[in-house]
Amino acid sequence: MKTITASSPCKLIITGEHAVVYGNPALAVAIEPRCTASLREVKGLTGFTVRTFEITATGKKVKSELRAINALNALLDHFKTKYHLQPRTRLELTLTIPQIKGIGSSASIAAAISKALFTYLKIKPTPTQLFNATQTLENVAHGGKASGIDAAAVLYGAVRAEKRKGRKENGRMEFSKLKRISLPTGCALVVVDTKRAKPRRGTGEMVKLVAPRLAGNKKMLEQFQMVYKEISKQLNKKGDPHRLGTLFNANHTLLAILGTSTDGIELARSIALENGAYGAKITGAGGEGGAIVALVPANRLAKVISALRKNKFKAFRAQVA
Repeated sequence: MKTITASSPCKLIITGEHAVVYGNPALAVAIEPRCTASLREVKGLTGFTVRTFEITATGKKVKSELRAINALNALLDHFKTKYHLQPRTRLELTLTIPQIKGIGSSASIAAAISKALFTYLKIKPTPTQLFNATQTLENVAHGGKASGIDAAAVLYGAVRAEKRKGRKENGRMEFSKLKRISLPTGCALVVVDTKRAKPRRGTGEMVKLVAPRLAGNKKMLEQFQMVYKEISKQLNKKGDPHRLGTLFNANHTLLAILGTSTDGIELARSIALENGAYGAKITGAGGEGGAIVALVPANRLAKVISALRKNKFKAFRAQVA
C-alpha cells in the first residue's frame, strides 16, 4: 500500500474559557499549524509501530516520545471494535505534532489519525463518526470526559459551544458551526506557551480550582457573556483592532480574577503589550504553563515574537484555518 497521510488543524479558544462550563457560550477556531499522521505497512508481526516528531516554534523537526500512549490505544481499540480494524501486516504510524501547548494538539492528532485509519479501511466517515473517534482519544487524554470543543474546532473550523438548555452543569455540549471568522485587517494572532521551569497544571485541575469562584456567580457570568458578545462583533475584516485588543484584555482580567493567571502568563502578556500588541489574554484553561493569545499589528509581528523568544517563551503566529 502507498503511505496514507492525513492532517488536521489545531485550535484556539478566542473567548468563553471556564464560563462555558456554566452555560455561557465559548468561541473556538481552527488554526495552523497542523498535526499530521502518516500510515504505511512495514515488515513485522501484526500490530503498530509508532514514531513521533515535534515541530518547534521555530519550525525545527525533532524526534520525541509518545506521551499519551493510553489515549492512542483507546483510539485504536475504538477502530477495532467499531470498524473491525485488523491489519494484515505491521502498520507504522508516524505522528508530527507542534511542540507548543494550549492549542488542542491532542484533538488535532486524534483527528489526523482517525482520518488516516478511515482511509486505510476504505470508509468515508460521517461527521459524527469522525467526531466520536476523535473524542475517544480526547476523553482518555484529559482524564475523563472532554468537553468536545477542541474536537469540534479541529474538525469543523470556527464553532460556538454551549451547553444544552435545561441540562445540569455536566450536561451535553452543543456545537454550532460558524461562518468563517476573520481578524480585523492588518492584524495577526500570536500564541505563547508560557511553560518554562515549573510543572504544567492540567485542564481538569484548573476547572476544579475555578468552580467555587464561578459556579452560581451570576454577575461574573454576565460579564463573561458581555465580553463574548463584544469580541464576536469585532471578528471580521472591518473590526476595530484597538477595540478587540481592549476586549482581549478585559477577558483576561476576568480570567485572572478566577485564579487562572500566573507570573509567567503575566510576564508574557507584558512583553507582548510592551512590543506593540493591541491586547493579550489567556487561551484555554490557564494556570502554570498555560497559553496566551495576543492580537498584534502585522507590522509588529516579528518584533513581538522575537521579544517573547528572547525571554525563553515559545511563541508563533497562529493563522485562522
